[in-house]
Amino acid sequence: MKIPGELSEVCNNIATICPWNILAIVLIGSFSTAEGTFFQIHKDEKKSLSDYDLEILVKFYDPFLLKKANFIASQSNLKISIGIMPISQLSKLKMIQTYDMKMKGVFIIGNKELLDSIPMEVPSDIPKYEAIRRLLNSVMEMNEAIGSCEYLNSSKRSNLTVKIKYSIAKSYLACCTALLTLVGKYLPTYQERNQLFSKLFKSYFKELHRKYPSFPIKVRLALKFKLNTKSTELSEFPQEWFEARDYLLSTLKYVLSKYFRASNTNLFNLLKNLEVLPPKPFLNIAYALSLLFKKKIPPIRAFFITSMLEIQTAGVYLIKSINEDGSINEELLNKAREKIKKFYPINKRSIKDWNSIKNVIVHAWNIAPDYSMD
Repeated sequence: MKIPGELSEVCNNIATICPWNILAIVLIGSFSTAEGTFFQIHKDEKKSLSDYDLEILVKFYDPFLLKKANFIASQSNLKISIGIMPISQLSKLKMIQTYDMKMKGVFIIGNKELLDSIPMEVPSDIPKYEAIRRLLNSVMEMNEAIGSCEYLNSSKRSNLTVKIKYSIAKSYLACCTALLTLVGKYLPTYQERNQLFSKLFKSYFKELHRKYPSFPIKVRLALKFKLNTKSTELSEFPQEWFEARDYLLSTLKYVLSKYFRASNTNLFNLLKNLEVLPPKPFLNIAYALSLLFKKKIPPIRAFFITSMLEIQTAGVYLIKSINEDGSINEELLNKAREKIKKFYPINKRSIKDWNSIKNVIVHAWNIAPDYSMD
């Protein structure tokens, strides 16, 4: 693919921060396969909804480098998301994003031979846990897209913003990605996954097919919107956001039950299984440092339990707390608040309505290091 000149300039500026430590800058995500999403603002102006996802490969992890890189990216007109990864971790981090980096990554700076140590050659090498991680991140993306829960009340549902429509489309696509990952059939592009999902859904996912026989149609329409936001099929449904949420949470419940081999049908009980996964001290310290950069004192629990998983679980309570009539389930909202306050310092008096709790949970999610199962 052709790299935008402005993106190359950003990468060159980032590389000057610490030349001895930065070994490569790789473009991954939908722009690496020419599947990025734009929408037309005016006749001669369009805006990106997708991020240009950059991964900086370094000799040594440096949170200050990441902070400086994000500042440089923020000065650009492009929508850029940046991750940082020590090359020593490439042989250990079995994630969708490292698989994608190896299979479809576009090197802007550096040599692709650096990725030879990634121990994934075929889709079945991607751990099944990655299906859970993708769905939990999609829950957070849906939460983040809602500027205010009032957007979803009965009088405004027909006027959903493009950003919310995009999060709806991405949630269906995330379900497709997660389910294919679960059965070792993940493919690098959205279009490839859509085609395979249509063929496999009925026979591979019989429980979900009985509940949602139109699932492949939803995925196809979501992809159509992602590739061309002028597509209107998704927006014709007045309750599309709630449908997408139900598909997403049902898929999450299905994947959790398969992963943990648990027959429990309660989503929140299944989520408790995540609490027994071993913490990663390196990630705990990285999250604590992120809080300190924000001049916040890290809660003690943040050093001993995987913060990202707890934050994402809080996000599940949050998204589930919105009723279809626009009202809020206060019990679920309170559980979201109680969960997040254990991992992010909050002012109990000012953080009590849905919008303020959402802002805290999303902010914590944005600064917490992502988690993988080795």
